[in-house]
Amino acid sequence: VELSNEILGSSYNFSKFTLSHDTYFPLGKGHAIRAGGFLGLIMGNSPFFNQFFVGDFSAFVPSRVMEMNFSHLQPNLLNTSIKEMRYEDMALSIDVEYSIPFYRGNGFFYQIKGFIGAGIFFLASKDDFRYDREGYSGFEQVPMDVTLDFGVRFDTEIGLFVVSLANLITLIPYVGDEAAE
Repeated sequence: VELSNEILGSSYNFSKFTLSHDTYFPLGKGHAIRAGGFLGLIMGNSPFFNQFFVGDFSAFVPSRVMEMNFSHLQPNLLNTSIKEMRYEDMALSIDVEYSIPFYRGNGFFYQIKGFIGAGIFFLASKDDFRYDREGYSGFEQVPMDVTLDFGVRFDTEIGLFVVSLANLITLIPYVGDEAAE
């Protein structure tokens, strides 16, 4: 729970509630499956940098750096209104990941692991339930999408590095109707 109020010296009045849980299932020889879930709700008027960001849930959108993000690339694999969501008040995510150990030792590399993961997420604001989204009908109105990724993680002396399909996709500039505008 995060609370912000003028009484506490803040310029914003809002409450942020989050609940997350990850469970790991060891499969032997260093292999493991992780199942995770996240639920979040913001009540009041929070600043955009404190809202739930699509990059927090989609592997195809670069995550925030210093609470900011400048990418507009956002695949819409389910063809829903999620493509209009950036910073929102409600979030739900369920995901699973399988990790494969390649190397574990001492020195510069502590461990190297391969991974493959998938998930589904929902992201919306309270206003999204008050009216029908223009240009969408039926299931398309539900702001949800899937996320997929596979790659390799390098745990080193200087930090964690990830090379993955989603990382490579985020480097490709968007080409389409919106790019022409």
